Amino acid sequence: MSSRVAIKKEKIKYNERSVSESILLLFPLFLIVIVLPLIIKMRSYHSGLNIYDWFTYNDTAYDTFLYYKQWFFVGVCGFIILIILGRAILDKKTLKFNKIFIPIIIYAVLAYVSTLFSKYKTFGFSGSFEQFENVFCLIGYVLVAYYTFIVIQSQVEVKLMMNALAIGLLIVNTIGALQSIGLDILNTPFMKSAIVGKIMDPDRLTLVFGKGRSYATLYNPNYVGVLAIMTISVYTVMLMFAKKKYEYVLYSLLVIMASFSMFGAQFKSGLVYIVVVFVLMIVLLRKVLKQRWFVLAGVWLTMLIAFFITNTYSDNAYVDAINGALGAVTPNPTLTQMDTLSDGVSFTYNGNYVKVTMDKERNFTLSDAN
Repeated sequence: MSSRVAIKKEKIKYNERSVSESILLLFPLFLIVIVLPLIIKMRSYHSGLNIYDWFTYNDTAYDTFLYYKQWFFVGVCGFIILIILGRAILDKKTLKFNKIFIPIIIYAVLAYVSTLFSKYKTFGFSGSFEQFENVFCLIGYVLVAYYTFIVIQSQVEVKLMMNALAIGLLIVNTIGALQSIGLDILNTPFMKSAIVGKIMDPDRLTLVFGKGRSYATLYNPNYVGVLAIMTISVYTVMLMFAKKKYEYVLYSLLVIMASFSMFGAQFKSGLVYIVVVFVLMIVLLRKVLKQRWFVLAGVWLTMLIAFFITNTYSDNAYVDAINGALGAVTPNPTLTQMDTLSDGVSFTYNGNYVKVTMDKERNFTLSDAN
């Protein structure tokens, strides 16, 4: 009896937090799920890779999608550390630990030690060419997981977090959905000027990955596909349990945009994943589906429409990609042979023989069959 009373009192204590206080504590997480994915800004930097023969002699490289995302995330993590320290001083009881964090803490320690003793520690601490995810980001993932654990204490805060995530995902997937039908807002003159700043002429910037291909603000269409699949899965379930009108509107729009974004990204493995997820939904949520069957039916119809529209706009690229993966299409490669020789490399391209050699001064000579 006493234990039940203790649990009840503890719950009341957690729920005493006001909504405004919850929003303030969750604010760093809101920045991560809403603002972070939208950061796109060009940065010129020295790659440090021109000392290697396999890299270009020009050491100047450009990054548009990753550099500033990395440091924004590290900055938010610094903000989180200040909040944790402040709460530890003011109220030590707000800090708690669970043994479930032991594996990821070990991972964070090993990641730092590995970077510290690496021959290439500079890349580990600052990020490298097209891989701006330094060791501070890796440690930051663990920190964010712990901060979420100690901050979110009620269903109200879970709902606040899920709705904030839905808003962030809606923005990203809307950009991807528009790209899937040829309306790429990132390739407009205004956005290109904002992205490049004074680094280069905006007309030189090309962000197109192919006709109707969705890349959103995430650099790689595969990232968009994975994010869209996760979005459809989670918020289809959220739709089944939605009670308020704004939830129906927000989650429905999100699933629609994510469907277009996924097919626009031409994420082939997404089809397998979504079938597995829907089967699990039918098995595990069968009681709920008796009352909310129209939710799953609506999602299926939405994805079917999105598939036909995006595939038609991209000139059947999605279906061709699936057929190619299944071996239904016989490939006709233009590069048919390549050989390494004692003095260079030879290859056959479009039926033409070409040989490339390099002298001691590193001057290249290109010759054909004649």
